[in-house]
Amino acid sequence: MKENLFEDKWALVTGASSGIGKEIAFELARKRANLVLVSRNESMLKILQNQLKEKYQVKVLFFSIDLSRSNVACEIEKYCEDHGICITIVVNNAGYALKTANEIKKPEQVSGMLEVLVCNLTELSLRFLPGMMQKGEGYILNVSSIVAYIPVASTLTYHAAKAYVLAFTKALHWEYAKKGIHITCSLPGATKTGFAKASDLYVPEQLWNTYGSAESVAKASIKAMAKNQCIVIPGWNNRFLYWLSRILPHYWIYTCQKKYWSHYRPS
Repeated sequence: MKENLFEDKWALVTGASSGIGKEIAFELARKRANLVLVSRNESMLKILQNQLKEKYQVKVLFFSIDLSRSNVACEIEKYCEDHGICITIVVNNAGYALKTANEIKKPEQVSGMLEVLVCNLTELSLRFLPGMMQKGEGYILNVSSIVAYIPVASTLTYHAAKAYVLAFTKALHWEYAKKGIHITCSLPGATKTGFAKASDLYVPEQLWNTYGSAESVAKASIKAMAKNQCIVIPGWNNRFLYWLSRILPHYWIYTCQKKYWSHYRPS
């Protein structure tokens, strides 16, 4: 992959204040891309902006906004237009999960989660595609999850939403791959970030020690996007889970997981 492939291009990264999104921002900045960082956490975005500008001497702006609201994609597009920025790279990474037990108790929170994972991800992809088509160049990285392939008893709607992201991104790739637009779906598995804690999903210590790093996910995802791969599954353990999901009945996987998590992950 050419080191200067993304040089001087503008990249939009959602969920950029921490975890995988933060590492993707660092990886793109290392490759000389300018950045528009999007997240709810304004103070963390400001810190990240300063770090990236100081370390890589790239242009970095940030837009603090809640992606769980509707019509946010339009506001993000307008922010870029108002600042004279033509986005060439879109990374839809923002997301969180709700426990299955909480979904029926707080359905309004499920709607907010779907705005982040499905609605605004879809709209941001489609809003910036015309500009990419006009230039004959563009990159879209949608971060799904290995749970798109594997039923997850502890986060039902999250699993379904990530399956949508996979299906949507695959269709976009097939439609635009030969038109100069690189569209990739990344499916990381369990990663050492603050995601589980923020989503109130307990992780046993013996499992936490097997989790991959956000940096390795970011590097693998950006590399796959640069090569115009449709799908990337970072980590051999996640690729193993994928193949396991192809062999074993999903109902059996769900039932076994339900029994395990009912013991180790309290509702």
